[in-house]
Amino acid sequence: MTRYLTSGMASAVILDKAGQPSNTYVKGGLTDISPGGLCFDIKCSKQETARTLLAQHVHLSLNFDEGRGDPLKVQGQITKLSFHLHNDYSVHVKLGSPIDAETFKTLPVSDPADGTKDPE
Repeated sequence: MTRYLTSGMASAVILDKAGQPSNTYVKGGLTDISPGGLCFDIKCSKQETARTLLAQHVHLSLNFDEGRGDPLKVQGQITKLSFHLHNDYSVHVKLGSPIDAETFKTLPVSDPADGTKDPE
């Protein structure tokens, strides 16, 4: 599935075993999104702390830099963490249910292949 480039902020609240929001959350910059998943970047000084995020279920609030005025609220599971230099990580999330096509068309995204704005 094509991931479309985007920018904005992702706030992820970790859900407990009962599916309820906990007091633990992470925030970071959105990098890309598809109807079934997304990726955002975080800073974390301890690798062990970052690893605890893996496989966690999260409730996300996505605020885009342009376009939508209201945040997009979705739920998913963290499926991958990628370490970069200087305590930077990419957090990959698989959504519990896909973003519907009509909503996805309203998101400010661009195709990574050619830079066009409208996903089809």
